[in-house]
Amino acid sequence: MRGGRVGPLAEDAMTTALDPSLYVRLPRLSVEAGLDLARALLPLVPSRPSPGIELTAKALAVALAALEAAVGAHGKPGPHPTGRDTDVRLDHAWRSIHARLSTWTIFPPDDPNRRCAEALLERLFSTGLDFLELHYLAEHAQSEQRLRLIDAEGPTSELDRLVGHPFVEELFDAHAAYGVALGITEPTVTSEPKALLGEPLRMLTEAIVAHAVQLLAFAGLSPDHLEPARRALEPIAALHATARRHE
Repeated sequence: MRGGRVGPLAEDAMTTALDPSLYVRLPRLSVEAGLDLARALLPLVPSRPSPGIELTAKALAVALAALEAAVGAHGKPGPHPTGRDTDVRLDHAWRSIHARLSTWTIFPPDDPNRRCAEALLERLFSTGLDFLELHYLAEHAQSEQRLRLIDAEGPTSELDRLVGHPFVEELFDAHAAYGVALGITEPTVTSEPKALLGEPLRMLTEAIVAHAVQLLAFAGLSPDHLEPARRALEPIAALHATARRHE
């Protein structure tokens, strides 16, 4: 994207609203992380895509199918074997935080602790617990965003005080384990036969980047395109956010 020129309106929208370097440079992906990223991106294609997005979405689907076929041919499972267990663990941790904050509502409306708990519920659970029903990678992204809000408050946060430090600690541990299981924070497959899976993984990575480039161009065409493009690129942004968190 940096080497070419688009129209002034497009360039301004892209540089002020979306950072192209965040989307066209991917962290190193394991097979599982690549599969999950592609599976998360495809359902988020804008409802009225540009011709370029239509082409790259089709190419991404083809590359995804090729890697899935290669994985299946060599006996590698799609999701990590412990992915489901860590998903359940993270769900339980978030539900526990929500439940413990909700218990403060038994106190009068003007109680300081109740007001603080209700503010945290609004910040962390503005849409309830529906994010726990999302696809693996999307759920991880939503969990990551909420943990960044908690991190911003520091080690003596109000959340620690109201729900108890062991519960907050378990939440962070469960999220970290989930990221590992998905292949986001570190590789989960160490015995990939590079000659067999490396090429389809490379092609999938290139297809993801090409798709991101088209989404960025789409965002620059009109202010109305910005939010659909941002939503469509969210899985990539989440991947980078997780990588920065664990640097």
